[in-house]
Amino acid sequence: MRFTYYPILISLTIVGTFLSMGASAQSIVDLPGDQLQLQTTSTPQYLFRCALSTDRSYQWQVRACAGDTCSSWATGQQFTTSHAPEVASPYDADWQSKEKMKNAAAVLDWCPAEGAVSYLLELYQKTGAAFNKVVLPERFIAPNTIYDDDRGWQEIKKATSYGWQVTACPGINTPKEGCGPFSQFWEFDTGVKLRLPTNLIPPDGSVVNLSTSLSWLGDRYAAGYLLHIQGTVINQEIPVVRSTDFPLNKIWKDWLALDAPYNWRVASCEGSATSTTGLVCEEETTGQVQWSAVNSLRTTGAPPTNVRFEPTNAQGQIAIPLTISWDDMPGAASYRIEVRGVKYAVLREPKLTLYFEPPFLQQGQSYIALIRTCADEDGLVCGLSTGASFTVAPLEPPAITAENLFIPSFGVKTNEVFGASAYQYQLRYESANPEETDACKASVGSVTETTIVGGDGPISVRCAGQYSLQGRGCIENTCAEPLGWGQWSGPLSLTIQEQRGATGLIPCGRGANNPSTPWDERESCGVKHIFLLIKIILDFLMFRLAPLALAALALYSGVIFYFALPMGVTTPVVKVKSLWRAAGIGLLIIFFAWLIINTFLGFVGFNIGVFGNWYEIGS
Repeated sequence: MRFTYYPILISLTIVGTFLSMGASAQSIVDLPGDQLQLQTTSTPQYLFRCALSTDRSYQWQVRACAGDTCSSWATGQQFTTSHAPEVASPYDADWQSKEKMKNAAAVLDWCPAEGAVSYLLELYQKTGAAFNKVVLPERFIAPNTIYDDDRGWQEIKKATSYGWQVTACPGINTPKEGCGPFSQFWEFDTGVKLRLPTNLIPPDGSVVNLSTSLSWLGDRYAAGYLLHIQGTVINQEIPVVRSTDFPLNKIWKDWLALDAPYNWRVASCEGSATSTTGLVCEEETTGQVQWSAVNSLRTTGAPPTNVRFEPTNAQGQIAIPLTISWDDMPGAASYRIEVRGVKYAVLREPKLTLYFEPPFLQQGQSYIALIRTCADEDGLVCGLSTGASFTVAPLEPPAITAENLFIPSFGVKTNEVFGASAYQYQLRYESANPEETDACKASVGSVTETTIVGGDGPISVRCAGQYSLQGRGCIENTCAEPLGWGQWSGPLSLTIQEQRGATGLIPCGRGANNPSTPWDERESCGVKHIFLLIKIILDFLMFRLAPLALAALALYSGVIFYFALPMGVTTPVVKVKSLWRAAGIGLLIIFFAWLIINTFLGFVGFNIGVFGNWYEIGS
């Protein structure tokens, strides 16, 4: 048997004696490209919904099965689908409107058609036995195959019978005559009674704020809704037109209080969708409003709980930076915190960190932090405050020790002072050793300050003798702000000594001074020490290495002459002359290097003589 141009919605019916209970039947469709689609069904009918293409030929077979045992395949049959789109929903079970869908939603759905650019939908309202066409102003551009009347033109009414069909068109504006055949004509009925709103959001028991909206799943055919809110001082019914959403900020100022419980429910209404006065929410038979389930909510604004300060010491005092935190309160849109005279802030998170910055938290002073839970993000609508006090711990004097008491630096260590991030040390030169230089003796009584982050580190020192050392903690790393200074420790007496040993070539930064030189090797290295280093190298070459080299050369020359001259050999003599010539050139190079440097320094402005102390150019 062959069917030609069969409507695309295909139901294959198996004719004959059906299997006993628990048996099954299978159908197979030969899709284009030799693809087999095997389906199993427990009834002698199978519906292909959106599974077949338009304008295609198919062959199908069927066989009966009981468990894993199946009969032979029946003789294959062929059919060809037309170009009409396949209608999908609302479903007409018998395709003849006898089993049409009741209480259907206002959504029409069909399957894509091959080559369709647009679709033409025809909707008819049934009055008695007559169908009157409903004008839909626009076409549906592929691949869209759904008409949602709730989002469209609001043409489908409650408690009404409708029929519909659809066709595929090769262009966007192709006239009806140029489109393909129409699909089957299906009928459906819309509901008689409005459904009660469901899926109320926020869920029961939620905590809400100003940004919260009450929403629900309503009825497509409702003209509006009646929202009932009840609390301790409020019992209001609020009409809502053509919306399933109601922002609480519309009534918050006048009707809602912070941190208060409320109940709410919703009813579906008929009537005019253009004004609240035209809504009819009472049921015709009972005259009563049919309400949804009741949901409870609570407005945010409860005082914050569990306020915490970090860090704190054993006495409960705090250090800076200070982190103030508290429990995240249900429904909070923001928090408002005030530390009087120091900080005011609106926060999204339940935490605030106070740093050492103006206006400063002062050591030993007590403060109160007032924290409120707010229903808006700007911190303008807030509940009662929670007050929590704290005291800033004063920085105690550190316990300091010193080690490796030698020039050019010694080490200092301290215990950790609560609240201190850096430590400032004050070193006073009390007296100089008798053998010290005049410059060191003149600096007796001088005071130097050194700041070390963390407390442990080196302190530079130039002169040997007796010193006193004090230390104090600082809140910030630079120790620049007086309000961040702690108390000085008691003075620690130190005896600083030179490191005995060879001075070497380097004329600075050493642990001991060489009294045979006119400069102090304990000074910190600077630009002038580059020239001192050059002088030391030249002195070493001219007055130590050069004499040794000349003495060795003279000895070598004497040995050569002693053995070569008696035998009349002249070659070694020539070689000795060449060596003395090279040595002379080397000495001249050193001499002229000295002269050139001396002349250049005098030219650029240094006050020196022809062979003066050019290396002494000041600090």
